[in-house]
Amino acid sequence: MQDLPIRSNCHTQFLVVKDYVTRQLERQQPVKRIWKYLKDQGKITMSYQAFWACCMNPDDPTPFSKKAKVKIKRQVSGADTVPIDPPAKPQRRFEHDPTPLPVDFDFNEKKKEGK
Repeated sequence: MQDLPIRSNCHTQFLVVKDYVTRQLERQQPVKRIWKYLKDQGKITMSYQAFWACCMNPDDPTPFSKKAKVKIKRQVSGADTVPIDPPAKPQRRFEHDPTPLPVDFDFNEKKKEGK
């Protein structure tokens, strides 16, 4: 069994077994079977979700980081590609109405009428 460093992160563990994993994936082995085998052998200690993320992006040095917004490129006739920012999401805001409710206002008014 291979001794893993105490503070080893998932990506580092994956890099140790990357060649083996790549060969197994080329042979159409399921990711879960590969993970279980490596876990049972003591070669990795990461969770299945972390292992799966590493398998989906084997060459990415930071498979768990949030990706920056990707700029979409559009072909303009007769020109080079022009980067376009993705559409911005509308900001959700809460706006408080500072006007006080009337003194005789009753939240249960509809319930009383329905009786």
